[in-house]
Parts: sequence; C-alpha cells; structure tokens
Amino acid sequence: VGLGGENGAGKSTLIKILGGIHQADEGEILIDGEDPNIHSVRDSMAAGISLIHQELNLAENLSIAENIFLGKQPYRGHGWFQVTHRRVLYERSRELLQRVGLDMSPRTQVQGLNVGHRQLVEVAKALSVDARVLIFDEPTSSLSLAEANRLLDLIRHLRDQGVGILYVSHRLGEIIDLCDRTVVLRDGRYAGSLEKDELSTDRIVSLMVGRDIEKYYHQSHHAISEEIALEVENLVISGAPQPASFSVRQGEIVGFAGLVGAGRSELARALFGVDPVISGRVRVSMAALRDLGSALLYNRSGARGLASRFVSTFSIRTPGLGQKVLNLSGGNQQKVVLAKWLAMDPRLLILDEPTRGVDVGAKSEIYELLSELVARGVGILMISSEMEEVIALSDRVVVMHEREIKGELEGESITEENIMKLAIGNAL
Repeated sequence: VGLGGENGAGKSTLIKILGGIHQADEGEILIDGEDPNIHSVRDSMAAGISLIHQELNLAENLSIAENIFLGKQPYRGHGWFQVTHRRVLYERSRELLQRVGLDMSPRTQVQGLNVGHRQLVEVAKALSVDARVLIFDEPTSSLSLAEANRLLDLIRHLRDQGVGILYVSHRLGEIIDLCDRTVVLRDGRYAGSLEKDELSTDRIVSLMVGRDIEKYYHQSHHAISEEIALEVENLVISGAPQPASFSVRQGEIVGFAGLVGAGRSELARALFGVDPVISGRVRVSMAALRDLGSALLYNRSGARGLASRFVSTFSIRTPGLGQKVLNLSGGNQQKVVLAKWLAMDPRLLILDEPTRGVDVGAKSEIYELLSELVARGVGILMISSEMEEVIALSDRVVVMHEREIKGELEGESITEENIMKLAIGNAL
C-alpha cells in the first residue's frame, strides 16, 4: 500500500504513530482485529511492525550481524554468565542476508558499505524480528537507479511471501509501478485511495493537492545574458582525473547530471569553499548580504518581515515564525534552507538536489521560483538525479563521469539518451 501526500500532510506523523515513536490522540490500530496497545517502539516491534527510516539508523563501528541483532543478540551460558553466541549470530544473519539478496559476509563492518547495501541491512534488521508489516519511508531517495531497482524487486518478493508493506515516497512513478493500492493524505486527513488500475500521476496529484496540476515544470522563455555569473577554469579537486572548466551565465540554469558518485556534489562543495581546491580559478559575481544590522544592533522586526515574506512565498507550513525547524516536515525544512540563501539576494545559486524529498506540489512551487530567479538574471547551477527535472529545467546540461566532465549538452541535444551515454563514460 502506497502512502502519498504533500509535505506536512501527516505521512511522517502517521508512520511514527504506527512505529510507536508518537502516541495517537484518538482512534485504533488493529492487528488481526485486535488492539496491540502500541505505546513504544518495543510495543510496535512486538506487534510485528518495523519502520525503516529515510535516514538509516546503523552503527558504523559494528559488523552487519551486530547491527541486525543489536539489542536482541542470541546468548549462550547460564545465569549471570552469558555471552553472545557468535556462531548463531552469524548463521541467522547469513540467512537474513540471503533473504534480502545481499551476498556479503555478516562479519563485514558497516562503515565500509555503500548506501544501497546499508539499506538492505536495514531490511534484514527489520526481518530479524519476524516483522509482518514493513514501513518504508522514502527508501530510494539516496540510491542510484540500479540500487533502487534492486530494492523494489526485494519489496515485491517480500510482498509475495506474505509481508505487508506500507510504502511512503514522493516518487510517484515508484508508487504507480510498485503498489497494489495507494492511500493519500491531505492536511492531516484521509483524502482518498486508489486501486491498482486507477493509479496515475494525475489522479494521485489531484488527491494530494485537491486540484489538478497540468504541469510541474515552469520554464520561462527568457533571454540569457552574455554576462558570466560563474566561470570555472581548470579546477582540480581531490580524486579528479582531469581539471574542470565551465561557466554559468546570468539568467541561466546549468544542470549537472551523472550517476551517483560521479563527483557532482564534490565539485559544488569545492566551489562553495566547503572542500579544498588543489588548483584552478573561480570567478563569480559577488552578492551583498541584505542589511539586517550587526550582532549588537540586530534588526529583529526587519528579520521577521523578511521571514514572513518567504514563509508566504514558499507556502511553508508552520504554526508560526518561532517554530523550531526540526519540528517541520522534510519538505518544509528544504524550503527554509532555500529561503535562507535567497534572503541574500544572490547573483549565483548552487542547488544540490533541490527537490529531494519534496512533494509534487512543492516541486511545482520551487520550479516556478527558479524561473522567476533566472528571469531576474540569477545564474543557477543545479545538481539533480531526476532526469526529467534536469531535462525540463536546464538551459545547458554538464554531464560528469567518475569526477570528470564528459560533455556539455544544449538545446535539442539535451535528451535522456545523450545524458546517459555521457554519464556512463561513452562519447556521443
């Protein structure tokens, strides 16, 4: 069963109630027609429910087996003298790893695993308590396409074995392809459900936002300036086989595409000064920070006015300006981060996965905002793993492979086929 809804619709709150993290104000949770009295995470697990969070919860300094059975490891010995039964620990872990399709020794340290393998360890960990219901919260958001496909195949296999799945994702294509039925929340309430043969992007979106959205991508047809917002010449960063050179003009969106690990984020971090640069030159149009006073004479009313404007512009769902950001939904946190940098009135904006974990309604708002920014002359460097997003929004696309720029696409040459050829290291 898919669970859909905009950011702030109540998806995270609902699954945390099912997982015993939060307590419901009213209503019932029934397992086989009976109330299991879920008041804690332990109660939820005892009822056969396992929640696999978007942010993985593994101890890197422990092995795969130790993570799978953390807090519930098998013991041997009697009375006060009991030690972990290592042989049983590894045997049970090996069986679970085979079940999730991870061909790896249970003695392997988790800190050496990639994100895809860690996700499979989380599933094995959930199955170790004989879970009858698995709740996945945005499980593919950090995975490559190949890793995501393997996980989705595993979820289908678990379903065929009789495990119930509650699948939360903003990727509507996954919900349509994977789920037998989808329930949609809107503003904390049940908005409706769709059976397998009713599932489509338009129908899910209509339930999520309460209206039809004809298109998500707002690409304004504006003139791109010849003025350079960012110019990078022969930039060398750690692990890069070749120096990188490219530019971003004022009023232009340059998309950076590539497979996971291609080095796009590392390049962006180096441009921003987070990671060191070995050599090369970066020229940029500098922006002036909006004057809100000094640390001693802070213009509080001006700051609140600015914050109120962005809350309204971005439709940030919050009870007030004093609300702590950690209590907002993931999508609304993303909007706050974007608003923070736009408050500088920048001439250049570097966006790394700007719509990750953001629902379609919020995506549409962000896309429209990006169009407004480039129309005002802001240059945008946008990194995205969503092919449709890159193709629809970019004026030019730079493709990276193994920390090297393999090519640049413009106009009609910006196609999925051309991007993928360059992303895997082939020439056009």
